[in-house]
Amino acid sequence: VDSLHLFVSAPLTGSGAGTFIATYPAWQTAITRGLVVDHAHNDYLEMLTDLGLIGFGLVCWFWLAFLKSVIPAWRQRRTRAARLISAGAFAGLCSILLHSLTDFNLAIPANGLYFFMLLALFAAASHASTQRHRGRTLLLPASDSFRKGSLLVGVLLLLLGGFYLGSGEWAVYRFASLNALDMNRATPTQLKEVVEISAALSRIAPLNPVYPFAAGMVVGLQGDVDLSLQQYKRAIWQRPFHVEYLQQVARTLFASRDKTSAETLLKNALKINPWNWTSYAELAKYYFASGRSSAGFEILKRELQLNPAQTSSVLSLLVVNGIKRTDFFYVMPARSRCWAVLGDFYLQLDDTKAADRAYRRGVESTGTGESPDAYIFWRYLQMLRQEKRNPEALALLRTALNLFPGNASFLATQGTLYEREGLPDRAIESYRAAMLADPERAWVRKRLHSLMAKRGR
Repeated sequence: VDSLHLFVSAPLTGSGAGTFIATYPAWQTAITRGLVVDHAHNDYLEMLTDLGLIGFGLVCWFWLAFLKSVIPAWRQRRTRAARLISAGAFAGLCSILLHSLTDFNLAIPANGLYFFMLLALFAAASHASTQRHRGRTLLLPASDSFRKGSLLVGVLLLLLGGFYLGSGEWAVYRFASLNALDMNRATPTQLKEVVEISAALSRIAPLNPVYPFAAGMVVGLQGDVDLSLQQYKRAIWQRPFHVEYLQQVARTLFASRDKTSAETLLKNALKINPWNWTSYAELAKYYFASGRSSAGFEILKRELQLNPAQTSSVLSLLVVNGIKRTDFFYVMPARSRCWAVLGDFYLQLDDTKAADRAYRRGVESTGTGESPDAYIFWRYLQMLRQEKRNPEALALLRTALNLFPGNASFLATQGTLYEREGLPDRAIESYRAAMLADPERAWVRKRLHSLMAKRGR
């Protein structure tokens, strides 16, 4: 469904061949827990999203023209060998096309090469002229002019392909020598060298946006904002869905006081990939730097709603940007895991009052649109037990056991708390329930036997 929405956004031309990995996140609704969706796992659907109706129509036209040429020739073959080779190639093509319904089959180079080999074999076996020799069927040799022409075309293609691939690989090798250079500590001579090398590599590999982007970064460090933006523009023109490029241009525009354009780029980066943590972080930092903290809080809250695992990163971002600790509560969504991490953060700062508040909010959020998470209860219980707030801990355990009625750990902990409160009968009941849930807990069995012996049971 998400891929169909992507197709509808540009139905005629599509988003461009090979752009699915960059364009799909803007329409993605499935939660993938940090995994990147690089293909649609359906070649036909991905063809529609990448090439649109025009590209898909051209592919269908190719197939119609191919079958219109090959099928009649196949039927006219009189030799058994030609008909069997054609049938085998056709069966192989059908199997590959069926496989493409559930996988990105033709995006794998080996499969694509095998696919076109079968196409060529099918066409050759269907059209090749044959003759009989001593009871065997032989293919007639091609003419000298055809062989010479084919050889010339093949050599030219190999030379062009070798030049393209070789120059690209040499550019990558040459550029790799610059990776160890710290741009912030580089001398003016070194920065000038980077710009010159990047310009030279851009001429050798004009389709690689890395080189103008690197030149833009260096020129920006040298203070030439206009030239830096020109280089960035070249990189973005080649790869318009690259989130990092958009963010870097936004930083440059913000430094040059063009805050409106910077905000627009950062919002576009977030739309392109709403599953990317840096998209939220960069936009939130922009809002904090612009004095719009509440807008930054909302952006980070959206991120945590999608990905609670980023809570620690969000707290670090708030600290680095000088946000008051009392304002951290505004960032937390109704996710118990987020509140648990915030409570742990306050505990590390010995702010038990704020930690207590955070843990309570986390307990209240369990079951409100998310699967119950026992972690928040364990963290809050640990704090309450350390502060010897046993009645509150028992009340919390009752809430936890309503959500996790068969949790042996909660039942065993309840038994120890009842013991501390001088309620041995209730402790025995809790220990018994814990043993029924998990008979392997030796310490629970020991406590249960000890209490029962004291009570004369």
